[in-house]
Amino acid sequence: VAFVQVINLKFLLKQKHIALMSSVVIVLLISSSLLRSFQWSSPLSFAVYEASHHPKSVRANHNLGMMYRTLVLQGHNEFKHKAYSSFSKAAELNSGHIQPEAALIQLSYEMKDHVSPEIINSIANKLGNFALKLDHINLLRELVLCRNQNCVLPKDAAKFLLDATNDNNRLHEYDLNHSIFMSTYAHFILERGYNPEDAEPYFKRAIETSPHHIQNYTDYANLLLILDRKEDAGLYLDKALSIAKNTDFKDEILAFKELNNL
Repeated sequence: VAFVQVINLKFLLKQKHIALMSSVVIVLLISSSLLRSFQWSSPLSFAVYEASHHPKSVRANHNLGMMYRTLVLQGHNEFKHKAYSSFSKAAELNSGHIQPEAALIQLSYEMKDHVSPEIINSIANKLGNFALKLDHINLLRELVLCRNQNCVLPKDAAKFLLDATNDNNRLHEYDLNHSIFMSTYAHFILERGYNPEDAEPYFKRAIETSPHHIQNYTDYANLLLILDRKEDAGLYLDKALSIAKNTDFKDEILAFKELNNL
């Protein structure tokens, strides 16, 4: 009987120990959930948590920079240094993409700060030496082209980035990217006061690389009108019409021809 009582006592103690450990685990889980809930209570809190727990993550540091940038644009200038710091860290971690540097340049433009030459050189190095994807070209386009005469980069810095990209032999591996880049360079020449004739080979190369892209033909036709070559402009608009015959662009091209008496 005594032996059975000892076994029952040990069993009860073991059950209490298991129950106690289960309670501790439950409390820890609840605490962890409450902590995470607090951290996720705002996008900024979550971004800070992610960046602190994943310091080697380009995405986490870039997202944190975007959160700080939003606060700065809302008038909280005390976060400007943190925004620059987060974007800079993302740029240092990222060997191939230009998104963090582009964000740094955009923030400098918005804050009317001087753009560091190191940022420009970093982008030029990546654009000139790494395989280029469509998002690289689109970001470059945003940096070098002006919107309503508002230019993010000075003329010389923008040309420096375009020339670096143009020297990248890997650019030619991607026809669509190459076409968009050539069109971008041509528009840059027209926007920044260079000789319009210098834009012609870039528009022609864009058409050669992507012959089914209607915008390339209309852009080139517009340049030909600037150069007072109306007959050539009409020919390229006719080519655009032959591609756009079953699209919504057809009416726009016809209206453009009528407006310019072509």
